[in-house]
Amino acid sequence: MADVTSIRAIGNAMQQRQSVRFHIRLPVIFRWNDEQGGSQQNGGFTRDISARGLFVYSPIPPPSGVTVKLEVMLPPLEESGHGVRLQSEGRVLRIERKGEHTGFAATGDFDLHSAQRSE
Repeated sequence: MADVTSIRAIGNAMQQRQSVRFHIRLPVIFRWNDEQGGSQQNGGFTRDISARGLFVYSPIPPPSGVTVKLEVMLPPLEESGHGVRLQSEGRVLRIERKGEHTGFAATGDFDLHSAQRSE
């Protein structure tokens, strides 16, 4: 698949991205290890997603800079079909706190997995 560069104007700034970003709300589960090495898990919803990363709204985001395991749930395309999970390991790039909306941006290269498959 060829890389697509998407350019969007935000205010007076231009942002250049290596892949198309889709503005869609999907449930996300994310896991990371805290400073003591303990496993942490939380959830939220995507604000947007691309093949190379996403932004997740969550009241308790992981710390900036940590490695995070991401699991995004896509709904089934047909009524009798199964949903799909997008999974990736990435890095938290930044935390945003804007009023009621707290969240984080993270990198990730997503692989498709059937939601029925257990790991």
